[in-house]
Amino acid sequence: MRISASSIALVMATVLVSDASAKTYYKICNKNSGKCLTPKGYSTGTVDIVQQPYDARDTQLWDVTASPDGKYLNFKSFATSSKKCIGLSGGSQEAITPALQATCDGKANQDWNFSGDDYNSLTLLSRGSNFKYCLGVSGASKSNGAAVEQFKCDGKVNQKWAFTKVEVNIA
Repeated sequence: MRISASSIALVMATVLVSDASAKTYYKICNKNSGKCLTPKGYSTGTVDIVQQPYDARDTQLWDVTASPDGKYLNFKSFATSSKKCIGLSGGSQEAITPALQATCDGKANQDWNFSGDDYNSLTLLSRGSNFKYCLGVSGASKSNGAAVEQFKCDGKVNQKWAFTKVEVNIA
């Protein structure tokens, strides 16, 4: 079963938060390694995305929002006040392209869709590749700092991601 981006965005956007000073973000962790999407060096700049153990740093939290046209999803960094998004290096449509944290620009390389029916095991497909490629951990590595790239969707666990809600007080 394929979940549409608009369905996921609606579900994620309508999370009820009892405390008005809190906002829901997500840590996005690889099912193979258990490690989470993290800008290299925990940077707030334009850098590659790697996997690291989750340690509650704000650079590991992502706001899942609808793209400007409402058809896809964007992952915006909490640490940069939503000014940086996960995209593909150079806007590439090629396989083995590194994921990158860069200024949100509304281009296709920062738009994503999902495949799967379980928020604990979703495949992320890149609109920049016309949904031919998926986001995964290079070489199915379980090492800290391993590269996160797009490559041919193969259904393996290193291309599966778990989304876990994290409440953040913003007062």
